[in-house]
Amino acid sequence: MEPIRPQDLFTLRFPSSPLLSPDGEHCAFLVNAALEREDRYQSDIWLAEPEGGARALVSGRFPKLLLWLDSETLLFTENRDSHTVCSVVSLRNGEVRPTYEFPHVCTGLWKLGPDALLVQAILPAPKTEGTIVLEEIPFWANGRGFTSGQRSALFVYCPEKNEWSSVGPQDGEIGTVSTAGVRAYYSVRYHLNRKMKFAAVRRFDLQTGVDEELVAPDVYDVFWVGELGNRALLYATDMRRYGNVENPCFYSLETEGPICLADYDEGPTNDVTSDARYGSCAQYAADEDWLYYIVTKDGCSQLARVGSDGHRELLTHVQGTVDGITAAKGRVCGVAARGTRSAEVYSFSAGGEKRLTCLNENYFATHDAAPVETWRFMRGGTELEAFALLPEDFDPARHYPAVVQIHGGPKLAYGPVFHHEMQVMRAQGYFVLFCNPRGSDGRGNAFMDVRGRYGQEDYEDIMAFLDDALARWPQIDRARVGVCGGSYGGFMVNWIIGHTERFACAVSQRSISNMVSMFCTSDIGYRFIADQCGATPWDDMDALWEQSPLAYAHRAKTPTLFIHGAEDYRCDRSEAMQMFTALRYHGVESRLCLFEGENHELSRSGTPSQRIRRLNEILAWLAHYLKPEPGKKQGVNKI
Repeated sequence: MEPIRPQDLFTLRFPSSPLLSPDGEHCAFLVNAALEREDRYQSDIWLAEPEGGARALVSGRFPKLLLWLDSETLLFTENRDSHTVCSVVSLRNGEVRPTYEFPHVCTGLWKLGPDALLVQAILPAPKTEGTIVLEEIPFWANGRGFTSGQRSALFVYCPEKNEWSSVGPQDGEIGTVSTAGVRAYYSVRYHLNRKMKFAAVRRFDLQTGVDEELVAPDVYDVFWVGELGNRALLYATDMRRYGNVENPCFYSLETEGPICLADYDEGPTNDVTSDARYGSCAQYAADEDWLYYIVTKDGCSQLARVGSDGHRELLTHVQGTVDGITAAKGRVCGVAARGTRSAEVYSFSAGGEKRLTCLNENYFATHDAAPVETWRFMRGGTELEAFALLPEDFDPARHYPAVVQIHGGPKLAYGPVFHHEMQVMRAQGYFVLFCNPRGSDGRGNAFMDVRGRYGQEDYEDIMAFLDDALARWPQIDRARVGVCGGSYGGFMVNWIIGHTERFACAVSQRSISNMVSMFCTSDIGYRFIADQCGATPWDDMDALWEQSPLAYAHRAKTPTLFIHGAEDYRCDRSEAMQMFTALRYHGVESRLCLFEGENHELSRSGTPSQRIRRLNEILAWLAHYLKPEPGKKQGVNKI
């Protein structure tokens, strides 16, 4: 078996965007691949058949969105600089022909009634010559650049008449959208509310032309809204108990206002992190009387469904992840990852699940992807999830270096799934250790609530996890343990090096170092920091500073590598620069790598060559401090 290497990124194939035909017979999806020579990603349209097997349908194009016009005709979009081109492909003969163009960049597409399309599009900001003008917050968005003055809106397009008409407000940001016959339900954050915290819920009826507001904009954060069995259903949270990351409840949209049907205290969508994905997937799929959706539970994500009365059923109980779903005529398909494999397309039913594709069969038949060791341990009366990958060719008589990985969020989760970076580290001879400390998703609201206490019980959980892993595996060399993390994980790495000297080296990626600067520079800063840290710079500067790793940087002794996208607008590059400057000022070995043209998603969807460069930078840093040359003095602190 071959070891897993960084360049295997160019061998793996990643499915996304599954979509069942209206009759439920055919499942179209995208197969995404990183191309080494072109240094970009290619997406081909594939078709999975009900009984298994899949084939390429359209190759050599750049599809973004898929939409079935009928059970034999599939429409797909391709974005240009300022507009979207639509083409259709026939299942009967495979012929591709252009159809029409949208005057703006299309970001969503749905059938509305028998003859119309509902289109979500980006309305660009007014152009200025040689100047960037900011007049609102947020003024930029990660992956989109400067967005001040930019809007997203809905339109109805009638292909036969080639007629466009706008739907609802044009001064906002469209959130979730669903259609039921001639009716469309959607959420929108109005720009009149400059902080854009809550969304309004609206319904448009194509037959009557009426667009009405069902829920005012100052009440809910909306995850999904739509119709089940002629009853309007809302999946949302009012954030009153647990703030921005509170799990949503199901509501019925009655005439007197939303009525709570059920509160299952579950993390919505798939929050189990992995770098072995590319492309987007729908997290919700309405079919007749059921809404199918994904929930994160105990380090895995599962498929569930809820009826219009709020009754919920959990349909899968398998270790792994369900990344995206589609449903039609009682059939459900989706992208899912199982065991040591990356994701494939599956069909789900009451009798179980069936894998429909074998996109990476040859790769996993010839490469040594190790299973994830899982266990639980107790800290302070709370049970915590823990995971590990053992070094390749593990010998119980030997000693090995180890790397502790910390996920982002903090409301994300690790689980027993294939993670390319971790498998590469394991192949390089490291124990790879990871856990779900308090703040993680999958354990309910109370477990994930660390507001105003960043760096307290979450930090203690991670230190207790390391202690437990060291006791479990005496083969880990206590003098050769490193720590890595990104986003919130980067915050925690920055926090750790200012609070302990037990790690031989650290890697801090897309990190947070200063809650005060983060408040004013991040695309979510003023909402996220005020909520999660419980303060603003004007009402309690001390509270923000006390939760800032920069406040403790003068204590740091750990050699630290900082990795950051130069166009990261979630955690601005100044966060890494501040921490790097502090460490260098105090004489700590450190290195900052800014990746030009990359944003917060560098490790997951960055330019292929930059993703490889990033991983090689990390491996070189770890090797330097955790695998010293024979006879070379290792300047680390024992645990």
